[in-house]
Amino acid sequence: MTVQSWEFGFNGLIFGGDRAISVETVDGLSEPPVRDSVGLKLADHGALVSAKYMPERRIVFSGSITGAPISGGAGAPSTQAHAYAVALAEALVPRPDGLPLPLVFRMGDGIERVVYCLPTRIAFPVDIGYGLGSIQWMAEFLAGDARIYEWKQRGTLITPGLSLSGLDFGGPGSGLDFGGGSGGFGSAPNIGTISTLPLATIQGPATNPMLQKASTGEFVKVNLSLAGSDSLVIDFNARTIVLNGAASRYYALDPGSTWFGLDPGANTLQFFADGATSMTSVTVTWQSAWAAAI
Repeated sequence: MTVQSWEFGFNGLIFGGDRAISVETVDGLSEPPVRDSVGLKLADHGALVSAKYMPERRIVFSGSITGAPISGGAGAPSTQAHAYAVALAEALVPRPDGLPLPLVFRMGDGIERVVYCLPTRIAFPVDIGYGLGSIQWMAEFLAGDARIYEWKQRGTLITPGLSLSGLDFGGPGSGLDFGGGSGGFGSAPNIGTISTLPLATIQGPATNPMLQKASTGEFVKVNLSLAGSDSLVIDFNARTIVLNGAASRYYALDPGSTWFGLDPGANTLQFFADGATSMTSVTVTWQSAWAAAI
């Protein structure tokens, strides 16, 4: 779904902008207040304060619906306006599967963004506008993931390009030893303002594949062997590891792994694997993320 500036799209319906279903106010696209935690200090003044993560995002729209007047009629909304109202109500029916849908929009900066959310309320208040031929409407959406994403998906393909003699941290007999193997590098820019979580698809053959963020050393490593026909999908957001589209391999996650995010700006990813060949690769996809759109 593609929208123009100041338009919104949800479940196949586009509203706002110059559309018949207009948007007069929208609240919830600014940065929501972060979750805070306060614990008293023992034997001292003050408190231990944490304020880091955003809670859910709640978006509320209000607007009006107009349509061509009925020939010879006056004083009430047209059948065309009623048809738009029905279409809006049908698009915002709560989903029986409970899965969020993309609310796509474009503000004045021209970037097409998305919030993955559920409709929680639709109402058509009757006020003085009804007698003048328009229908007022309001709707509420709730997003469990408070990030506002770039609608465009970005990606990088990393193939083995380096022969590695092994990475040993801490000296002989101590620390972490990742052994030898082959690996490569890839760039993963995030043009947003907050960290975003990637999705990695590893194509075998590979043994003990590992994806690492170069700037911090954080990594996700899976201790298993992939055949040439195997595909392993690592979802950093859902925190799942799935082999060939069906079988969970979460049990193979290395204990030292961290579900890292892609920071705002430039990110360099490194891919390591034993037994890699020219057929081995990892495709990393992501969407840039913002805390606020306005």
